[in-house]
Amino acid sequence: MTEKKTNEKREVVKDISLIRVVNQEKISLETVKNIFAHLTEKYSITPEDVLEIVYNQKKFLSIPVSIFCKALSPLESVVKFLKEDYNQNFNEIASALNRDQTTIWITYNNALKKKKERFKVEETKYWVPISIFKERKLSILELVSEFLKENYHLSYHEIALLLKRDDRTIWTVYQRAKKKRLST
Repeated sequence: MTEKKTNEKREVVKDISLIRVVNQEKISLETVKNIFAHLTEKYSITPEDVLEIVYNQKKFLSIPVSIFCKALSPLESVVKFLKEDYNQNFNEIASALNRDQTTIWITYNNALKKKKERFKVEETKYWVPISIFKERKLSILELVSEFLKENYHLSYHEIALLLKRDDRTIWTVYQRAKKKRLST
């Protein structure tokens, strides 16, 4: 996918956030039609294209759990994925993860030393929203484990398999996350 196409898709996703407002605010059908007309005209796409993007927008706002591997730390995996698959720059990644841009640059370069090739993203039904990574009280692994446990109701063993970690590691990380939540 070209950078121009990726940037266009990002713009469409931003505009589609209007549709969320429609759902939350119970805006009239006429307003929804106007939003669709705006999007189709602005981007020269069909209403079906808009619907497809809305349906698949989680792919622009989430990370598949299949990217996590033993070779990289969870943060390295997330940064490498956002940089290479979503074509985000270091500033955008830093903002999304609530981290310093220099930290993101160093993390990405460390990830490249360990794993030069791009991720082979496998089909998965488990996606983690990028928004959870803004929270800094918990580590990336704690956030992902907690999200999978509480939103998908997966066992520690299932989470361990998905994240390519030991079952005991996932149990420990999840318990630590719960303790941190209780102490605040």
